[in-house]
This record gives sequence, C-alpha cells and structure tokens, in this order.
Amino acid sequence: MSSNESSFSERIGRKLRRMSSYAFLVSALLSAIPACSSTASAGGDCIDGPCFPDADSDGVRDDVDECPDTPANEPVNAMGCPIRLEAVPWSTGPYGSNIRDIAGDFTLEALDGNLTFSETWNGQDSWVFFVRSPSGPTLEQVWESDPRALLKESPANVHYVFFSTDTDPAADVAALKSRFVTALGKIGGSEQWHGRLHFVPTPFAQVAPVLRAFSDTHTKHRYTSRAFAIDRFQRWREVGMLGALTGGGVVGELRYLSRLPHGFNYERAIERERAALRPVEVVVADGFVHPGGWEAGNKSRLEATFPSAEQMKSFDSMAIYAFTTCPNHLDGAENGCPEWDTAHHLMLCDEAVPSSCNTEFVPYITSYHREGEWRTDITPLLPLLASGGKRTFEYRGPNSYGLHLVIQLWNDPAKTERPVAIEKLWGAAPDETRWDEKYNGGLAPMIFDFDSKIASRVEIVASLTGHGWGSTGKNCAEFCNHQHQFTLNGKALALLEYPNAGTREGCYERVAQGVVPNQFGTWTLGRSGWCPGQDVKLETVEVMGAIRSGQNTLDYKVQFKEKDYTPSYVIPEPNDPYFPHLRSQIWLVTYGPE
Repeated sequence: MSSNESSFSERIGRKLRRMSSYAFLVSALLSAIPACSSTASAGGDCIDGPCFPDADSDGVRDDVDECPDTPANEPVNAMGCPIRLEAVPWSTGPYGSNIRDIAGDFTLEALDGNLTFSETWNGQDSWVFFVRSPSGPTLEQVWESDPRALLKESPANVHYVFFSTDTDPAADVAALKSRFVTALGKIGGSEQWHGRLHFVPTPFAQVAPVLRAFSDTHTKHRYTSRAFAIDRFQRWREVGMLGALTGGGVVGELRYLSRLPHGFNYERAIERERAALRPVEVVVADGFVHPGGWEAGNKSRLEATFPSAEQMKSFDSMAIYAFTTCPNHLDGAENGCPEWDTAHHLMLCDEAVPSSCNTEFVPYITSYHREGEWRTDITPLLPLLASGGKRTFEYRGPNSYGLHLVIQLWNDPAKTERPVAIEKLWGAAPDETRWDEKYNGGLAPMIFDFDSKIASRVEIVASLTGHGWGSTGKNCAEFCNHQHQFTLNGKALALLEYPNAGTREGCYERVAQGVVPNQFGTWTLGRSGWCPGQDVKLETVEVMGAIRSGQNTLDYKVQFKEKDYTPSYVIPEPNDPYFPHLRSQIWLVTYGPE
C-alpha cells in the first residue's frame, strides 16, 4: 500500500497539525534543536529548518514514533504506525438489531467464565454465534459435524460462541466443548484458540437482551435467528448458507462458519487500504437502485466528473470500489435479494458520443441471494480516462441492486512509471463468443510498434471468463480450463489458464480474495476465470522478454489441454443447450516514466 501525498514535507505538515496533544513538546524541542545544516543528520530528515531523527523515514519523529521499524513506503498514522494495522475502536452507538446496525454490549456466562463483549473487543476480531436448533435439519447437521475443519480453516482473529435451544443446553454445550477439545488434541494449535471458543450453558431464551433482541428481530429471515455474526466494524451480519448444496439438498457443516471471518477480513482490508492511500474519489453511484430485468431496466446510465486532464496525469494508480446492496441488507430472493449468479458490467461510454457504451470497464459475477462488496485494481485502464472531466457510464445486468460505485485515483511513490496508452486487441465483451473449432480462426495477428525512447514497457492486460454448461461432457466453458496462449515475434509468452475450473471447492477457497462467503446455490465450485459473488480480476502477461524495437507481431489462440478445442457435444442435444462461450477483453497497455 502507498500514499498519494505529493511530498515528504506536506506529509509531515499534516501529521504535525493533527498532533495537537504534542504541541507543548514540539515547542520545547524546537527551542532545543539547532538549525539544520544543508545535510540531514544520519538516520533522520530536516523539516522546515530543525532536524528531527526519523530512523524509519516514515515522516514521524523518533521521539513520538510508536512503531519505529515501519517498512518503506508504508502509509502511517500520526503516531507512526501503519494505517493498515489500525484497530476499529469500540462504538458507543447508536445500536440496533437490523443487519449492518452497530451491535451493543452484552455479557455471557460461558463454561470458562464470564465474557463481556466491550471488554473483549480489540478492534481486530470477528464474532460468530451459533445456536443449536434440533428442529432445523441443516442446523442440526452443522452442530453434529466434525469441528476439525472449522478449526483448521479459520483465521486467527475470530471468536466462536455456541448456545443451545434444546431441553438441556448445559449438557449440549458441554458435549460440544468436549468434541472441540478432542479435535484440538488431534490437530494441535490449542494456544491459538485460547479465549476464543465460548460455550454458553444458559438457555438461549435467557441470554443477554442484546442477543435475544437480534434473534427475535430475525425469526423469519432464514437461519439468522440461530446463526449470525458481528464483523470487524462491530456490525450485525447474516451468515448465509452453512453447508454444501447437493442433489439431496443442503448438507450442513461447521466448517462453513470459517468463511465468514475470512470475508470480514477482506472487507476490512478494503477500507484500510482506502484510508491508507487517501485517494481522490470519484463517485459513480451512491445508492442508485439499478432496476434490473432483461428489457429496459437492464441498463442504467450513470455520470461522474473526474479531475482535469492535467490532474489526471498526476495519477499512476486506479481502483474501483463496488457495493451491491439488497433491501434491508437481507439475504434471499424472498427479501428482494436476487437469486442467481449473473454477469453484470460497468461500461464506459464514448467521450464524443455518450450514447455509445461499448467499452467494458469492469465485469462482475453477482452472488446467489447475497450482497457483494469488492475493490478492484484497474490501474491499466487509466488511459481510458486521461481527458478527465465529465464521463458517462452504463451499468448492465438483470439483477436489481442498490449500487455504490466509487473510482479511486492516487499516486504511488514507489512507482516509477504509469500507463500512458491503451489499445484494444481482441474480445467482444460484454458479449459472449461461442468457443468451438472455429474460434481461433477469427483471431487475426496484431501488429504494433515499440519505441523504447518513449515507452518504458508494454504488457498484455486481459479479462477472461468461460461460460456454458450441460452441452458438453466437460461442461465447457464454465467448468473446464480454457488456456490462452500469446506469442510475440514467434516466442510463446506465459500461459493464462484456469486449473481451478471444475474443482469441488475452488470458489470456497477464495473468500479471502473477495468471493462472497456462504452464498446459496453451487457457489463453492471452481469456475474458469470467475466465481459467483466476485469481481473479475484483470490479468497481465509480461512481453518485454520478446519485444523488439520497432514493429512487433502478436498472435493469440485459445486451447483446451494444449490443443485447439473441438467440443464433444452431449447426444441427444439438451432442450435448452448452453454451448461453450468465452467473454474476453484483451488490451495492449503502454507505460511511460512518471
């Protein structure tokens, strides 16, 4: 992570102004420290005359720096500690019982002693609550499942709290605790879990009013009255589907609870990075409700105003934050949260003809029945916005969401170059192109020039996803590995491929990378270039090892198992076949010195 501060002295000025509590100390030090010579003292810097030692060069003097070994280019707070490590302070409210409301304080009498939420809160942890409910088959399967996978797959910064609504809750939670102790004896790591596993013998109907109020509020909201969480921001959250969808229905497992803290950590990382970078933010949508549907509501026009063309030259990095919300933040189609994973696209409209919106800016695959939140690095696309000013976007997709879209622009002091030009090579995104034995025949070689006196380098940037299933034995191209081979001047470049496709838990394993946890449906299965409930990441291919000064020839083909693909269709053909298709957008991006 890096800051977009324009200079070291400006960064210091801001921090000193924030440190009002140290005003008396600054005054005393200024009178005691001699004026600076033309050369700073060893291990320090000169600031407006006097010299203050600053061993880690983070812009905060050693005498007030609480984190003296900060790595280079790491954004810090007024006390010299990395912003990314800042804890979320305890909130004094207002509190509520709705999803994403702030959770209030409570005390529980657990088997290992009393627990008060506010006293245990450290600003770094998530909390997950599960209540045994024998009348619910899936929840009972969760309770009875082996806890070893939960313990193995959880991050270190989570608390799990267990209750029971059965006739003898004390015996229930004591037996569950015994199973956890046995599991820890088999896998080790008991020290990590000290003080983080809480078994509450009190009947759930008699626990703290804050928890009962939340549970009572959500008795009609799927699992939520019996399984819920508090995230890294002290907000109430739903847990989603706690199991795998099989031919016989949902099979509940404790391990699915582990997906939640991974997802909460991803959300916290998004906000930490934004705070650390302090970017210029351009709001594209702030709660606008996209109607959805397959007709007129499928497309929503949005406008945003960017800095001037001259100011745009000062940025070398860009990302987009997206949050797709459902009514009252509740899971489920019955509550207005769309049911299916579908492709959605943010399109950039032509600057001269805003009614023409044919450039895919960012693609997303929506989640099953749940909200989604992502931050996507789209730095290579900066040249598309080089002129700055007012631009028009079009959001496309059949699902209705409240849209929060913010483009973030900043300058990274660690970078020495920025993208200065972009050229479309291949692809018809957002449209799909059928992938069969004719596909490669439509990919003509591309010719481009490279001048090392002007450009520092070029790279291939691609957005690639596979779709279609049920029409071939391999379920191409959603569940089979399509391989993208680029060749520059006769030399094969690095292969882009998707071995994750078709794996049983390929998307389950990617929650830490932004996949929405515990969706409803087959979200866990690995796909080719995408996952349900995730942004589609830009991928890059390095070309400088094969480039020539002057004219270059770039070839491209798509293969399956390193051969041209000829589909083997299911016989007889399904009534409604979804043939193999690829959705691609491939660019050549040129970089120049800052």
